[in-house]
Amino acid sequence: MALNNRSYVGVQVTLASNAATYRLLDLINAVIAAETLWDGSAECPGAAREISIQNDPSSGGSVYIGDALLVAGASQPGRCSYVLGVGGSRQYGTGDNRNVDLGQIYVSPLVNSSKLNVEVLVS
Repeated sequence: MALNNRSYVGVQVTLASNAATYRLLDLINAVIAAETLWDGSAECPGAAREISIQNDPSSGGSVYIGDALLVAGASQPGRCSYVLGVGGSRQYGTGDNRNVDLGQIYVSPLVNSSKLNVEVLVS
């Protein structure tokens, strides 16, 4: 099942440790691999038209969003571009039809086992 033929991907990812920084694209592809018994062809592309990220209302704390230099476990991490409070959401690329580089978005939770709901509009 190649995702190149799909225009939408919606997943929930779990951020296991507050002492880690995660690349969002890797998390999305790990969920896809688990759900499709990955055969090497099912991956979310790195470029998307729109991305929506929501800190699940059941999460116990905020999640930092930034680039590859985001520091995990810090109360005020470097290179943080946005803080998602519990239940908060953020959209990238909405309305401007630009490609958003999903591979450059990193996340770091304040508490263990935080969940993010992620929707990707590929084309």
